[in-house]
This record gives sequence, structure tokens and C-alpha cells, in this order.
Amino acid sequence: MSHLPSPFISGEELLAAYTRGERMTIIDSHWAKSENSAWEAYAGQHIPGAMFCNPLQHLAAIPTREYGRNPLPSVKDLQKSFDDWGVKQDRQVVIYDAGSNLYAARAWWVFRWAGVDNVRILNGGTKAWEAAG
Repeated sequence: MSHLPSPFISGEELLAAYTRGERMTIIDSHWAKSENSAWEAYAGQHIPGAMFCNPLQHLAAIPTREYGRNPLPSVKDLQKSFDDWGVKQDRQVVIYDAGSNLYAARAWWVFRWAGVDNVRILNGGTKAWEAAG
């Protein structure tokens, strides 16, 4: 039986990779009820170099009766976001949120659905990064 690699990366592992200067794309996938709250939280504090991802804008299409509340985004829209964020197949992608991993997990799943294999979730989100140093 083969062992699947964990989709998670610890705060310590991420900090070590960051300190070594490893090329990676870090994506902040916070969500908030009010439209600007997630952006304000990102603007106020985020992992250095992290790109902002609003899960409802970047990881879902407009809700419809046919496809539900958070349907998958179009490939065209998702590719534009990937290009804006600097997502590349040869570069590690790390996604995080406020700590619940709920929105980071949605992002991980959408990235995997889109064919991005080298993607991981910062286990514990922002708090794990802060605790790592």
C-alpha cells in the first residue's frame, strides 16, 4: 500500500523553506463576512510575499440554482488568478487562512482540480506562522 504525502506543511517547515530562499508562491485565503474585511485583514498582516485570495471571488463562480452556492470558477478565471499570483508547476504553492483550514482546504482542492500538484496547506494558518518565529 502506497502512502500519500500529507497536504499539510507546518509553520516550522514553511519558515525554514522561506529562510532558505526557496522559490514558492504563498497564498493568503482568508474569508470574512463583509466584503472588505478579508482584504483589510490581509493588508494589516500577512506572511511576507503572500498573495491575496478572496475565496468567494477567486475560487468560486457566481452562485446559481443549477450549480449551487459556490460552484467551481471557470478555467479562464482561475488561470487569470494563477497568473496574477505567480502559480507555476515547478514552484511549491502554500495556502493558508486564519487557522481553521476551511478556506485553505477549499483552495487546495480547487488547485488540485485545476492540475496544480505541488500545493500544500499551512497547518494552523496564520497562527502557525507566527508561532514558528
